Amino acid sequence: MIDLRFEFKALGALVALVLAGSFLRTKIRSRSRLPLPPGPPGHWLFGNAIPRANQSQRFAEWINTYGSIISLRVGPKVMVIIGRYQESVDIMEKEGGLLADRPRAVAAGEILSRGLRLILAPAGEQFRRLRKLCNIFSSRPLN
Repeated sequence: MIDLRFEFKALGALVALVLAGSFLRTKIRSRSRLPLPPGPPGHWLFGNAIPRANQSQRFAEWINTYGSIISLRVGPKVMVIIGRYQESVDIMEKEGGLLADRPRAVAAGEILSRGLRLILAPAGEQFRRLRKLCNIFSSRPLN
């Protein structure tokens, strides 16, 4: 007869090994190669807890402590908070082309329409060509 205690221990060890491996993999992948702005220290696993009440006051405290641009890690995601109006205007003027695009819609935008839908086209040369075609074939100019 097979010893079930040994099998459960082996199964438990295997599950623990898989969980530890997946945790380490996500930790290594989630680390950004680029330096982030300073921010409040967070929990090593969960990151920073976003306050549910008085968020604006808490963000203002962090901005006064760490500077006008701060970074928070919430789980595997990184949030960058810009706390001053002039800083946000400067970033949008300087990096406007990178910030103007929308998220990729792979199923609707690339597979179903082969990238030919104006509403789902990414900002860039293809968007300009599609818009030019729409203006040519439209009875009135597009706004």
